[in-house]
Amino acid sequence: MIIFGTRTSSIALAVISFLCGFCKVQAAQRIFKRVTKFTLFFIPLFPVSTRYFVTCVNCGGTTEINKQQVDHYQEFIDNQRIERDLDERLEAN
Repeated sequence: MIIFGTRTSSIALAVISFLCGFCKVQAAQRIFKRVTKFTLFFIPLFPVSTRYFVTCVNCGGTTEINKQQVDHYQEFIDNQRIERDLDERLEAN
């Protein structure tokens, strides 16, 4: 007897603040990656589906987004960190 199926896991990628499309409030938005993997004897072998979502922490509204949008958000977050680090260094001098 062969036991097979799928398993889905969610991974939090980042938190970013912008206007929610559901509640219209400037609030933190969590970016998630949801991966569904094929399993054989309960061992995950390979991904069969990868999807990305943004969830508002204020209202819980969830929207599916694409990989390009995730990359854009990650780039924005990285730029914010660089600017903050530069500001801190300038203030220290």
